[in-house]
Amino acid sequence: MGADGRPRALTAGHCGEELKAVTTPGGVPVGVVAANGLSRDGSDDISIIDLHTALQIDTRIPGVGQVDGFITPDEMNRTRPLLCKKGVTTGLSCGQMIGLADAGAVAFHGSSQNGDSGSPVYAVTAEGRVLAAGILRGHDLDKPDVVYAVPIAPYLQKWSLSV
Repeated sequence: MGADGRPRALTAGHCGEELKAVTTPGGVPVGVVAANGLSRDGSDDISIIDLHTALQIDTRIPGVGQVDGFITPDEMNRTRPLLCKKGVTTGLSCGQMIGLADAGAVAFHGSSQNGDSGSPVYAVTAEGRVLAAGILRGHDLDKPDVVYAVPIAPYLQKWSLSV
């Protein structure tokens, strides 16, 4: 949600140029890409979408739980939560973090194929809380069981968004 109370969504930066219309898989218009953070080197692979339809927002993730806030890269590094993504193509997959998270990426074990980019990534804490963690960027071509996400916490602050 934006600071102005209007609904927003996040997706991968490589999925849409600024001012590009966003539609459902069935072709129904739902919004427009308002800002694209994609940089020339492929980092900051995230975009914000202004939603301009009366979508019903449900923060429950089937098979995962109710989203209860967000997690920062520092908190991910400290707690090493289970990370899950809900992709359009491959559905739900969860796995452990690989290495450290930073503002540009976090790697974790999971599955991803073309069409999954821009999917939400969630952290499941040891206490069972489900926290918004990132936006799926893609997978490692040499290691198909390793996927990458852009942590959302820096962009929530940059774009004055709440979960």
